[in-house]
This record gives sequence, C-alpha cells and structure tokens, in this order.
Amino acid sequence: MHGLCRAVAAQLSPNADLVLTGGETARTLLDALAVTSLLPVGQVHHGAVLCRTPQGRGVVIRPGSHGGQDSLVRMVEALLLPDRNRPARAGTTPRTRAGTNTPSDGGPR
Repeated sequence: MHGLCRAVAAQLSPNADLVLTGGETARTLLDALAVTSLLPVGQVHHGAVLCRTPQGRGVVIRPGSHGGQDSLVRMVEALLLPDRNRPARAGTTPRTRAGTNTPSDGGPR
C-alpha cells in the first residue's frame, strides 16, 4: 500500500483537495504527501470530517466503516462549498456549488 500511495501522491497537483476513506489508507497517503497536521473545520456527516492542511488543501476524511450510500457525494460537496475560513490559493478563483448563480455567471442572486 505504501508504494501505491507514493505513486498517487506523485501524480496529485499540490493544490488538489482530497476525499479519503479508510484510516490506514488515508494516513499512508497523507504521509506520502508530507501532510503532518490537519485542522478540523466541520463535520460533513457522522464519522466524516472536513479538514484543512496548514497550506489550505481541503481534506475530507472518514473511516471506511462510516457513511451511507450518499457519503462520498456529501464529502465531495463539502469541498465544493465556498469556505470563508480557507485561505485563497494563488491563481485560483473561489469555488461554488454546481448550479448556483454567482455574479460572474450573470445570474440573479
């Protein structure tokens, strides 16, 4: 598993957010990415926690035994919601949930 996690880590963009399940697998990938701390932001659902790395990468993590049929969808949605507590990354624009109207799309608020 360590070799697989190192291979995945080598392919990820430094700004890529992560949705991770399974405690040992998640920890091994975070180790391969040199992530040494996670700052909890909020609960997505029972067992799933939205976190940030000190560099601003979003990480939603849960044990493999938690979550219903919509668990992964809810975890991804948590990363797509605008987050005012998250530092802006250079070269990026704020993210919004798909289908929402923002001033940039000309739609009503």
